[in-house]
Amino acid sequence: MTGGVALRLVGLSRHKRRCILKVEISNESPDDFFVRSLSVSDGRGDLEPESFVRLFIEAGRSRDAFVVFDVPPKGAQIHAALKEDKEKGRTIALTVPYPF
Repeated sequence: MTGGVALRLVGLSRHKRRCILKVEISNESPDDFFVRSLSVSDGRGDLEPESFVRLFIEAGRSRDAFVVFDVPPKGAQIHAALKEDKEKGRTIALTVPYPF
């Protein structure tokens, strides 16, 4: 949790050569959290994901978000990062514990 905002992994699905990552963003802070981006990387670089996330998370609310990306190389360590679009500019990250 960073400043009252948490990013939690809900699940990962595979469909052909694509992965769908579902996360939950919880905002327990007194302020709205404005989302700049939700990205996925494999430690070497961004996996050019398509993200589907609400533009802001109201104070005291939780929202689901989805990231779709190509299956990474075997053995890759995957990380997701939520970036704030406001003066604080926080980044909240998590490691995806599934084997690739």
